Amino acid sequence: MSRSEGKVAKRYARALFELTPVPELDQVNGVVAAFAAALSGSLELRHALVNPGIPLSERIGAAQDVARAIGGANHTVLTFLGVVLENGRSDVFEAMSAEFAARVAQLKRILSLEIVSAFPLEEAERREINERIQREFGTAAALTWSVDPSIVGGLVVTAG
Repeated sequence: MSRSEGKVAKRYARALFELTPVPELDQVNGVVAAFAAALSGSLELRHALVNPGIPLSERIGAAQDVARAIGGANHTVLTFLGVVLENGRSDVFEAMSAEFAARVAQLKRILSLEIVSAFPLEEAERREINERIQREFGTAAALTWSVDPSIVGGLVVTAG
């Protein structure tokens, strides 16, 4: 993603965050994340949402139908999807979703960490690492796990 796309994603995520009432943040975060996953996992959906041969109103309707099918889509989410499509920004929706999730986590004081290991870790090891992080930092942690055999050993932990 280019630098300008990152700025656009942050701007849209901030706007959605500011428009969402605090009690609805988790629900909106879930719907936005699920929609981003659907968009990422479906080439047909991505093409349908950017196809200029399909009227904008139909593209917006399709996106809103997908959000409703995911469940929990409220007026804020449906309006947000319309604005994203009207402005031709569906290409950075996944980044918007990640930025929105980061804002929600920051509000809830949830530490977001990416942990890379040289080999896959057992579930018990992951749980132990998560518990240790929570003990050391005194806050809940959202952990993303990945494997990179090129590292010699141990873990690479990245925050932020």
